[in-house]
Amino acid sequence: MSPTVGAYLTRGSVILAAGLTAACSTSHAIEFVPSPTELHMPSIGVSADVVPVVADDRVLDVPDDPRVVGWWSAGASPGDAEGTVVMDVHLDTAEAGEGPFAAVHDLEVGDSAEIVGFDGGTHTYQVTEVSVYDKTVLPYAELFRQEGPPQAVLVTCGGRFDPVQGWDSNVVVVMSPQ
Repeated sequence: MSPTVGAYLTRGSVILAAGLTAACSTSHAIEFVPSPTELHMPSIGVSADVVPVVADDRVLDVPDDPRVVGWWSAGASPGDAEGTVVMDVHLDTAEAGEGPFAAVHDLEVGDSAEIVGFDGGTHTYQVTEVSVYDKTVLPYAELFRQEGPPQAVLVTCGGRFDPVQGWDSNVVVVMSPQ
């Protein structure tokens, strides 16, 4: 699964990585999974920051800002030998308006994407599929799989917009590592 860096208690702080520390009230070792930091999709002019997100009650959090991509921190990391690097982003919001991922429909099979890791290393992916799914039939098991060949998946909203219900579909971009 994900590469990890051990972290250990040292005088009330936990040394995480690259000099980062966190306060800790116990002497237990913790696991730190380095987060990707950027996503670049040149064919649609996207360059976005990436932040870790979690899934609560089987619902993946999405950063509020449509210019920021969420990375499912319980999933695979870029460069892992298996599993899916799951990322999500808002298409737009009432407060911020349309975000850069509104152009996700313009992605084509073969377009490239680069995910920059915590260590500054770049992982290159190639778009293999762009699909639109009704939110009620999104293939969660395939998108969130943690076994099998490595892939990256970006999920955003799409379809028709209803002012009360929001978007009725999800756009899913599947990418394979290069």
